[in-house]
Amino acid sequence: MVQPMMTRTLSIAAAGGHHLLLSGEPGTGKTLSASTLPLLLPDLTDDERLQIQIIQDIAGLTPSDERPFRAPHHSASLAGLIGGTSRALPGEITLAHCGVLFLDELPEFKRDVLETL
Repeated sequence: MVQPMMTRTLSIAAAGGHHLLLSGEPGTGKTLSASTLPLLLPDLTDDERLQIQIIQDIAGLTPSDERPFRAPHHSASLAGLIGGTSRALPGEITLAHCGVLFLDELPEFKRDVLETL
């Protein structure tokens, strides 16, 4: 169950388009709370919907009408997060466009990846 203070915090972050850092003990609901954040964001505009669908199509994903929620593993490479490689595919940051990029276990990410962000 999401606590009232967490609900308010998520609502404020969603309404203002703010970044959010959740910290706390394991099992306190940080991941569950973050996964509900796309539901609190405003409805997609037609332009945002088109942008998301183009990005997902380029990445070889099934285009969706929902705001994306991306949660890359902390072992993700720099190219996996920011994109690139020889095929110039979008990375997790681009795939989270108009949605949520959730970096669980933030201190576990490689230093060069965090510095690039």
